[in-house]
This record gives sequence, C-alpha cells and structure tokens, in this order.
Amino acid sequence: MARATPAIRPEPRQLLLDVPLGLLIGMATLWSVLISGWMGHGGRPPWADGEGPYGPNRPPDPGFGGPDRIDLTWPIVVGILLLTAGLILRRLQPWIGYGLVVVGVAVGLFAGIPGGPVFLAPMLAIATLARLFEPRHWLPWSAALIPMVAAGLWPPDGRGFGDPNRLAGATFVLVLFGLAAMIGMIRRTRREVVRRERDDDLRRSAYEERLRIAREVHDLIGHSLSVINMQAGVALHVLPKKPEQAEESLRAIRQTSKDALSELRSTLAVFRDPDRAEPTAPEPGLARLEHLVTAMRQAGRTIELTVEGEVGDLPPTVDHTAYRIVQEALTNVVRHAGDAPASVTIARQNGRLLITVVDQGPPVRSDRLVEGHGISGMRERARAVGGTLTVQPQPGGGVAVRAQLPIRNQLSNRPE
Repeated sequence: MARATPAIRPEPRQLLLDVPLGLLIGMATLWSVLISGWMGHGGRPPWADGEGPYGPNRPPDPGFGGPDRIDLTWPIVVGILLLTAGLILRRLQPWIGYGLVVVGVAVGLFAGIPGGPVFLAPMLAIATLARLFEPRHWLPWSAALIPMVAAGLWPPDGRGFGDPNRLAGATFVLVLFGLAAMIGMIRRTRREVVRRERDDDLRRSAYEERLRIAREVHDLIGHSLSVINMQAGVALHVLPKKPEQAEESLRAIRQTSKDALSELRSTLAVFRDPDRAEPTAPEPGLARLEHLVTAMRQAGRTIELTVEGEVGDLPPTVDHTAYRIVQEALTNVVRHAGDAPASVTIARQNGRLLITVVDQGPPVRSDRLVEGHGISGMRERARAVGGTLTVQPQPGGGVAVRAQLPIRNQLSNRPE
C-alpha cells in the first residue's frame, strides 16, 4: 500500500519528548505486571503483611488482560520493549512505530500483561497516524487493533471469549482507540485549516504587493512618458527658430527620464531583494510637488498650484498617496484635456488632507467618462489609506478630481 507523506515532517528533536514518554509508559506497564504478580493468589506486595486486601486470602481478579497471577516472563519483557520502541519512533517513523506498538502489545497481552497502562501505547500510536495522515491511508491499518485486543482474551484457562466482563472490557478499549483516532483527526483538521489560512494570507499579501508595484510603475511610467512627450513636442516646435529653448527641453527630457529610471529601480528592487529592510530611495511625497508642476510648466502646460495654509507633517503613506494622486490626475489632464490649463489645490482641514485637481478642458458627459487604470489606481490608493476619491465632469467643461485622505497620528493611530 502506498504511504502518504506526513503533513508535518517530524524532526529529530522530537525524540526529546518521545523518548521520556515511551520509557514512562513502558515502566508503567512493567509496574502493572509486578503489582499484578504481587496481588495474585499466593503473593503480596513487599509492604503488605498480615490479613487484608493484600493478604494471602485475597480473592482472584477476573478482570480483562490476563490471569490472576502474572509472572514476569520473557514474552512480557519483549512486548514491553517493543511497545516502548514503537512509542519512541511514533513520529520519526510513524508506520514502523505503529507496527512495533501493535506487535508488542499483542505479545504482551497474550503473555498475560494486565489491562491498564499498556493500552496507552496503541492509543498514542493510532492518534499519531490520524494526525499525520489522511483517513484513507491509516484507517485500513487500524483493523490490526482488533486482533491485538483479542490477544488479551486468550488466557490459559480458555474462558476469555466467553466471559462477558472480558468482552465488555475489550469493547471499551476499542472505543477508547476510536476516540484517540478522532482526536488525532481533529488536530489534523485544525492544522490544515491554519495552514490554508496562512497560505491564503501569503497569497493575498503577494497579490497586494504586486498590485502596489503595478500602480507605482503605471503612475511613474505614464507620467514620465507624458512629460517627455510634451518636452519633445516643444523641442521640435522651437528647434528651427529658438534652438536654445529646444536645448532646454532636451535637458528637461534627460532629467525626467533620469528621475523616472531612478524611481523605477527603487520600485523594482523589491523583486531583486525582497528581504531588504529599507527601500533604495525614499518614496516621493508632496515635497516634490513643486518639482512635478515645474516640469510640466517647462513643457508648455499652464498649471496653477495652491497650498492653503500649512500642510505640516504627514504620515508617509498619506504623503506618498497624495503625491501619486496629483501626479496621475495631471497625467490624465495631459492625455485627455489637450492644452487646457489645470489647477491643483492642497488643503488640510479637520484632520483630513483635501486634494483637488481641476482642468478646463472640453465638456465631458458623465456617461462617457470611462474609468481606466489611472482612475482605478487613484481610487485604490485613496481607499488603502482610508480615504475617498471622486472624478466628476464640470458643468463648464473639464473634469475635477477630488480626494479626501484622513491624517492619522502615527503614535496613537487615531484621527486628529
């Protein structure tokens, strides 16, 4: 029969627990044999003297698991050694350990070991199999427990199979084995659920990270290419008459492409070195907004930037999100609003950062406003920090992008 690989690979250090446990159960089984020998008819423990429950007139015990008087014989010693070895190996070699336990207990019961501690060994062995393997792998082998228990019903006096007390005891022992197997299956099920939840969390984290990087690359490449396209258009337009201005546009193209490549390397560095504690470069924030607007003005765009009051220190995630929203909104202006001017307004009110980007482009019908990757990315960014974003056509023409980002205190993590 093909054997499955355990869901959890046992390690040699598990012997630190299994060796003492196996020796403890083996010694308890040996002790039960010695006690039964002392308490049998004609025998008594060393501490008993005179008459009483331990005296020579004690009545015989017809309980399940052996004759009234038990002598320590070689078959009993071999059975105890086998079940002890099986318990020690039950997690390092589950199938070998289970086989040793079943054979050892069967030999011991047939030789006269009394019921009691000896049954702890097969309970642990079947529970281990149920915890490590699927039922279809271990359930057929659990049938070996029936002849093992039957070995205890085969006493020398021949009355075992006809004794109701012994049959009831054997049935009770089999029920205990079933309960042990159920406990093992429950533990295995719980472990599988925890593992699946952990795998789902890892996949979700990986997806969110890929989505974040995709947004970063989209915003960065989209904006940079738009600015480069504008600068190249200006250079081509003024090259015959104003070569010095064309040279300035080419320098702007060079700087824009250089900055874009630097940010792209920083963004993609997570793929090359996922364990890096810090990014290669700080993520851009509102401090670079003036540079962003200046680059677009040099390309011939009319951009008005207004910062109402003091924005103050912002959490890094909010600062970066605000910058990317403005960047993508201006990129959409370049792509869809022609040469129309645009305005950017930043304000901090009531614990929120308010961002407004409005262009004066041609009228746009609400039903014709299609949300592509850019608008979806802005909305996801705002939602990621607990904010909202709306994109609405203006009555007089153009489109307005409005975002509200909550500003949270980094220490208390509560709204201001």
